[in-house]
Amino acid sequence: LLHPIEVPIAGSHGLDIYFGSDNYIRPDLSSINFKKLKKDIIESCEKYPELLIEDKGYSIALHYRKNPNLENHAFNIMQQIKSFYPQLKINKGKFVVELIPDQADKGKAIQTILNHLNLPSVSPIFIGDDLTDESGFICINQQSGLTIKVGSGETHAKYRLKDIDDVANFLFLFQNRIKNLYVKNSRNQNGEKICLN
Repeated sequence: LLHPIEVPIAGSHGLDIYFGSDNYIRPDLSSINFKKLKKDIIESCEKYPELLIEDKGYSIALHYRKNPNLENHAFNIMQQIKSFYPQLKINKGKFVVELIPDQADKGKAIQTILNHLNLPSVSPIFIGDDLTDESGFICINQQSGLTIKVGSGETHAKYRLKDIDDVANFLFLFQNRIKNLYVKNSRNQNGEKICLN
């Protein structure tokens, strides 16, 4: 998705971390039988056809957005199944309950990337819209970075944007501000005079 930009990328709630074509981190998840897990969830959902099952490879999500009244049923199904899979944890999101490996944590993934970059001075920014982003907000807050929650709901984020359009506007303004600072600093270092109108 980001090609040709080469930057560290974390996916699957931080289970997959990519630093470059020769440097890739993924925990050993071979002890978890994901095929059986999916089969168990399918069987448990037979009487609830409005529940949607999403196989994400290293996690299984159960969506109840077609019928929000099924939230408790979805959660109970996943909680019951989790008792047979001690290596998994429950993640709740927007109209979804997910069973994911214990190692999946966006905050830990962010810390791993920051440690890898080993920058002397950094002010990280994390923008998220889901409950699964809260561990990322906590991590970035500990780094004195900028945390932004998109949408409503309780959060550890310090700031909030209304929707995706606001995020796009924020990024555009942020990009312009960085460009202006870079040009100003570059001119100052080269001894050029700056004329401000």
